[in-house]
Amino acid sequence: MRPAPLPQQRLWTAIRILKRNIDVAGLALTARTTPNATKAYLGLLVRAGYLQVEHHGGRRPGNVSLYRIVRNTGHKAPVRAITVMHDPNTDESFPLPSRIHVADRKALAPAPSFVLTEAAA
Repeated sequence: MRPAPLPQQRLWTAIRILKRNIDVAGLALTARTTPNATKAYLGLLVRAGYLQVEHHGGRRPGNVSLYRIVRNTGHKAPVRAITVMHDPNTDESFPLPSRIHVADRKALAPAPSFVLTEAAA
């Protein structure tokens, strides 16, 4: 019997299916995760250049932020590895810049890629 997918994998799969107009509440419901975990993972994906904010909802009740996928590299979910997001589909790692201002998110181009290598002993 195959183990159940991890929450990040369920979120990534749902993001790839939905593609655009993704909101935290709908994604959390679709992926069967908590809104807090969903919001945290979306934030990481935005910072690494996988998602773009289509509409920033602000802090007013009833306004929601909407996201769209801009880097769909395959079926395996990108995972955080300290200061980078590692993509198991391409074996690349993308830096996680420090938190960025909301106005800069739309202008943020996908981060340059680099491959982590093990240091020689």
